[in-house]
Amino acid sequence: MTRRIDELFARYGESHRNPANKAIHWVCVPLITWSVIALLWSWTPIAAYALIAASIAFYALLSPVIAVGMLGVSAALVYPLTLLGTHARPVVVAALRRFDRVHVLLDDDPPGRAAGAALAAALGLRAVVVPLPGAADPAELALVPGGAALLRAAAARSRLAAAA
Repeated sequence: MTRRIDELFARYGESHRNPANKAIHWVCVPLITWSVIALLWSWTPIAAYALIAASIAFYALLSPVIAVGMLGVSAALVYPLTLLGTHARPVVVAALRRFDRVHVLLDDDPPGRAAGAALAAALGLRAVVVPLPGAADPAELALVPGGAALLRAAAARSRLAAAA
């Protein structure tokens, strides 16, 4: 009896015997995968990690060895995204300057605080930095019961502090 992964690879292999097709797949499949992960990452890193976890679970059902390999590939695809997160692009800053008040809420770690300070400096008086004590990542609030209320309370405290 063949394993399911062997059947899937046999079917996949039949349709991918052409050397040009193989070469294109070795280049394009990782790029497409990275693009999907990057798109989700731009929305929230939690979504990207959820997709990776689901795909690793799928591969683990098929073959634990392949799952471990895919975990390594996933780490290699995510690493560059972790380097992008703390720099606001000039076009984003220009768009934010259109608003009278901008609440700046970033990760509560040294890079996040530095990025928040840089963004606040670029936006001037319209920026209100919203500290979130106890939340390392603002995206965590989506997972915490009452997270929206915590966010509203932090924003209200920041408005009061800015008005004083």
